Amino acid sequence: MAYLLSRYARIFEKNGHWWLFHSPTGIAAQFTDDFIETPEFAQLRSQRAVEESDHEVVDTMRQYGILVDEATYAHEPIQLAQTLQEHIRREDRFELIILPTEKCNFRCPYCYEDFRQGRMSRQVVESVKRLISRKAANEAIRHIHLGWFGGEPLIARDIVFEITEHALNEAHKHSATFAGDITTNGYYLNEAIFSKLMELQIKIYQVTLDGPPEVHNRSRVLFNGGGTFDRIWMNLEAMHRSEADFDLLLRMNVHDGNFEAIKQWIPALGQTFLREEKRFHVHFHAVFTKDLHSKVRSRKMDRIRELYQLALTHHLSVDLQRLFVPFGSVCYASKAHNFVIRSNGDINKCTVAFGIPQNRVGKLTSDGELELNDNYRLWVRETLSHPSCSSCSFVYQCGGYASCPLQPILRGENKRYCGIYRDTENLLPLLAL
Repeated sequence: MAYLLSRYARIFEKNGHWWLFHSPTGIAAQFTDDFIETPEFAQLRSQRAVEESDHEVVDTMRQYGILVDEATYAHEPIQLAQTLQEHIRREDRFELIILPTEKCNFRCPYCYEDFRQGRMSRQVVESVKRLISRKAANEAIRHIHLGWFGGEPLIARDIVFEITEHALNEAHKHSATFAGDITTNGYYLNEAIFSKLMELQIKIYQVTLDGPPEVHNRSRVLFNGGGTFDRIWMNLEAMHRSEADFDLLLRMNVHDGNFEAIKQWIPALGQTFLREEKRFHVHFHAVFTKDLHSKVRSRKMDRIRELYQLALTHHLSVDLQRLFVPFGSVCYASKAHNFVIRSNGDINKCTVAFGIPQNRVGKLTSDGELELNDNYRLWVRETLSHPSCSSCSFVYQCGGYASCPLQPILRGENKRYCGIYRDTENLLPLLAL
């Protein structure tokens, strides 16, 4: 029997080596030199098929569905559509991203928020708690996840603590699991607040540094013009000294004005507490604003790739593995049971498009009900709308339009919006460093 290479597997040559990536499992591997010399590998390269073989590599590829029979190969697109829809519409998880305030103590030049909405009212706080109680009592829901966003959520940390404690208690009462995350500028993330957040099972953090102190302090600036680097760095050091089990994404926004500074700073970072610190993961993100970002996509990706390679060379943990995890790049906004609750009780789907009318998908009622409107259907829908998605060898990671449902809403549905995923063949070999 001949076995076909799955349509969602990719074999490619890069940097003098041959590589394999399998989208449904996220398996990424480098072929050994001895296997490259075999007839089986020659068949895979030329025909995408291999005859019956007892070679251990071929056997492993069959076990993991990288090599499949003809019937399975024909069924793969149907299986893909079913699996993605099950992931996006799964009913055992309920996820909220909550903005306890939309005010911020920073005034970053590339920020897209307008800070018009203030602190969440007592009425909305109680409505959120009622919503969580309703969902926790639903026997179909086995997991509740709260994400905290802003503004700067720790300005209203009493609301963060109150609602999280309520959600944690409700989850335990109904034998559901609970998890929490927070996106914060890190300015208020001192030892006492960090300890309280960990006590409430908020174990995932995102904090931004935009380069070395003098560069960061030009873009991550206090509302009164003051610098912020030293205090954030002190808080990060304290987190490192703790023995707590957490994950922190250390985001660096990259643009024309700071690329060279970040590049020169990375070797020094490799000599700090971040060296081989597995709880901190560096993430490089190209800034998209009219003032700062480069319009040349290839140049932008070259920069991001260069920074990742340099970070790995200097023993910094990075977040590249996330790109290759199945469904790892599916956006929360595409999920049927994920909602953003703004401080005024409006329900949105996306945290980067608060000014877009289509983003307002409903209102939270006083008794804790989600009152949704027709905009909701723009976000949760058939994910493989573009024909090319069904044959892409990275589709299980991004889910087609599910990687960013905002893109087709704003720019039309006849384009592909693949972003960083098109750079897979350049990024994947970095994992071998």
